[in-house]
Amino acid sequence: MLADSRAQPHGVVAAEAPPDLVAELRLLKEEVHWLKAELHSSQRTPVERGQDVALDCGTLPNAKSEMPPAEARYLTGASFPEDLKKAKGDYHLPQAHMLAASRISKTLGTDTGKRVCPMSFVLGIREAERVRFRTTPVVLMAVFSGRVGSRGLTVMHFREASEFESLEHGSSNANFASDFSPSVNLPTADTRCGSYDDILDALHGLSAFGNEVWFDHMR
Repeated sequence: MLADSRAQPHGVVAAEAPPDLVAELRLLKEEVHWLKAELHSSQRTPVERGQDVALDCGTLPNAKSEMPPAEARYLTGASFPEDLKKAKGDYHLPQAHMLAASRISKTLGTDTGKRVCPMSFVLGIREAERVRFRTTPVVLMAVFSGRVGSRGLTVMHFREASEFESLEHGSSNANFASDFSPSVNLPTADTRCGSYDDILDALHGLSAFGNEVWFDHMR
């Protein structure tokens, strides 16, 4: 039986690959793995790509893969201990609502790190120059925690009031009924639009409010 012609002659050792070639092959393999990972990442949605970041902070990105600022990104419900002293008529929220509000509103924090209480926040909204829609307690509760739809607010509730309407409703906190109970009702909002101006006024009111109060990722 003839021996395999590929067999090495007796006493001859196969030559090993040069060290430079081995290192180059290793680098090529690493680059292939990196390219595969990049291809897989490009096929994922923005939310899926942002989940890797969200795992460490518990906050999911929006549809554009945008996240809240770092000071709000790592907050949890435990970051808002309940106040044992609750004054009658003040605005008190569950921890979940406080957490949502802190991720939505940029005016809740201060430079010193001390957070603004909900009551000061909602009264501050009433005094904001760009907020011209009717700010009753139920409207303020809805926009504070971001629960606009569940509270029954429509875009027409953000319609900017005329100067006469503002005077009629009262522009000072003295005329403000401080009732933040769950039983308060929404102010009437005329959903009938006589012209496009009514819709534009409502959209402008919502946009102006968002620019005044919300973080960039909310707008």
